[in-house]
Formats: sequence, structure tokens, C-alpha cells
Amino acid sequence: MKYFMLLFFLSNAFALLPDPPIDNMTSLNSVAIASLQGNFLSSLSKSLPTTNNPIEAADARLIKLDPSVDNFISDKKPPKILWVWAENHADEVNEAADLQSCTDGINLKFKSKTLSSLLSVSFIGVNKNITDPTQLGLDLPFSSEELSSARPHDNLTVSLSGEFNFLYDRTVLHYRYLPCSETGSEGICVPSCDLYDISSDVVSFSIPFSSNLSYEVEGGNVLFFLSSPVLREQWYLNNKFNNIVFSNRVFYKSSANVNGEDIGNATAYLFNFHNDNFGIYYIESIKSVNTSNNPRMEFKEDSVLVSPTQIELNNDSFSYIYQINSTYNGIGKNNASLVLVDRFSNTFEIKEEITSRFLSFNGNINENVRADQDPVNRPSLLKKEDKIQNIIITIGAIGVFLFIVLKKSF
Repeated sequence: MKYFMLLFFLSNAFALLPDPPIDNMTSLNSVAIASLQGNFLSSLSKSLPTTNNPIEAADARLIKLDPSVDNFISDKKPPKILWVWAENHADEVNEAADLQSCTDGINLKFKSKTLSSLLSVSFIGVNKNITDPTQLGLDLPFSSEELSSARPHDNLTVSLSGEFNFLYDRTVLHYRYLPCSETGSEGICVPSCDLYDISSDVVSFSIPFSSNLSYEVEGGNVLFFLSSPVLREQWYLNNKFNNIVFSNRVFYKSSANVNGEDIGNATAYLFNFHNDNFGIYYIESIKSVNTSNNPRMEFKEDSVLVSPTQIELNNDSFSYIYQINSTYNGIGKNNASLVLVDRFSNTFEIKEEITSRFLSFNGNINENVRADQDPVNRPSLLKKEDKIQNIIITIGAIGVFLFIVLKKSF
């Protein structure tokens, strides 16, 4: 039974998820904060407290921005800054006097502790500081609107710096070496180590720390372009709904719909969900082979830097291009929609009205010869044979004229 449970645990631990568990991760991490300091302290290397350094361990570190996927954050879900500090110090340390070598005796008693910290957050040349934060989960000092101005591959950087300062009351027993003690017999020198003074003061022990994190920001507009049919009209036996999408976001899933019915969906990423030794959870995206429930649907991602000024009013730049091609059956006016989902569960949709038509000939005959389907005929021009005859007659007259002219010339 134990062997079976172990296999079950391992199979689930390494299973890849079809969707990123964003909300689940954020919920679990909000709970994990309660035990974060204890877990962090357990991970620190410890030293034996002495009168030269009564601090066993002390450090502070940036953990992550949450929610995040890989090394990315989203403008639509501004993350919290997760950081942690922990320390362990001795309440009292004694160093006994050595009367053989005549060294001083020292006693340290803990008095107080202070923690000075500064969080500096930088984004597109703007720097905002958080001084001496008290919580381990901090709101990002940039709004969703500010993050939405992210250009391709813009990073947000968080820096943590500061120090611990421990104060101790120190008492020192001062001894001195006397080569000839007064207790010796007449004419005999007896060396001794005598206490001659006791001093008290306050001493400080400082331990600095620093840490840095950098995340790429996904934000800005998403540009949809219907690549086929460009004129939103097509032959009913070759129905296509092909789109090109420009974005600074990574999309992992797409779905196409025509007249309220799904015609296909495709996935480009799977996800690994795991936690570290501090109990904090992470999502890692894994590029997968394009999987679709419809062989007539294709989902392709390219990482490039492009500015499609020919198809948009604004001069935007994008870091990703997506091609989503699909086909369907239908005639007449069809309402088609494409939905893309990014790794933070944000959805983006485009809707198009596309007309699928019969071909027609001579303005009144369609390929299926169905008069009741006239509204979906592709209009055509009437054939005009008289124009062709006129051209032939005209060419004939010109030929006769040229024959007469050339005959006279020779």
C-alpha cells in the first residue's frame, strides 16, 4: 500500500497541467507567508555565538513576485512583492577570564534589535521606494495602467537592501598580570593574575543584506488582423477563418467559434506547478507540440520584434506574432470569433461577420442552381458578346485600312 501511494504521489508531482493555476498559486502563497520566516531561518547556515559575534544567523531576501509565470508578470494582474527576513541571536554570551593566560572576562546581554530595509522598484526609468516595510507581502507600487505601457521585453526590477543592528550590554572584567604578588614570602616572587577593573558599555553588531529580482512585463494592446478572408467574403466550399495576432503577451490557448459552435481549440503550452523549500509555489510553462481537438485548426507562435504600421493607426511594437488558422462548414452570413488566453488567464477576443457564398454565372445562375439561395450568390457580370463582336469588326476595319495604305505605299 505504501509503495502504491508513493507511485501515486510521484505521478502527480511530475504531471503537467493543461492550464496555469494562477488563482490557486496566489491563494497557496498567501497561506505560506505565515510560515515563511520559520522556513527561511531553517535554511540559513548557523554559527556558534561568541562575544565577537553573538548572532547565530541573520539575512533578508526577495522571494518572488506573485502572481508570476516563469520570469513574467502581467499588467492586468499587478503582483505582490514577496520577501522575507529572519534572524536568531543569543540572549547572553559569556567568555570566562583565563587566569593562566590572564585574559579578560566578557559578558554580553541582549539589549535590542532593529531592522532597516529599503525596497526599490524600477520600471521604464521610474523608480519608487518602499522604506522599512512591515509585511512580507507588499503591493507593487506601480498600477495596472502604468504596467500596461510596457514595450517589448521591458523589465521591472526590484532591489532590496538594508541591515540588522543588534545592541548588547557588555561587561568586561579586566585582569592584569603581576610578576611578583604581594602574597609571596620575603625575597620570593609569585606571579598572579589580578582583577583590577570592571567596565560596562553598549556594543553594536551589524549584518548587511541585499537581494535583486527582475521580471519581464507583459502588457499593452493586442492587435488582431483577419488574414483570410481579408474582404470577409469567401467561397462556401473553402471557408477559412485565419487570423494573425500581434502581442507582447504569451498566449497558451486559442479557441475558434462560428455561430455559437466551437470549431476547434489548440494549446501551445503545458504547465508545471511546484513549491520550493520555503513553501512558496511557482508556475513554469513548458512549450508543447501544438495540440488541437480539430485537425483543421492550427496555432503557431513566433518570437520576433515587429512594428506593423501598415495595419494599425498607432506606432506600436510587438514581441510575438501568432497565426491561428481554422476552417469550417457553412453558407451565408456567419458570426466567427477567436478567443486567446494568456498565461495569467486573461482573455482577448475578436469577432467577425464573414459571408460564405455560392459562385454564380451570368448574374442569375449559381453553381448549385438554387433560386431560393439567391442572397448567398456571389454576384457576377452579365456576359456581353456584342462587345466582342464590335472589337472584331473594329479590328477588321483597321486591317482593311492598313492593307489599302500599305498597297499604295508599294
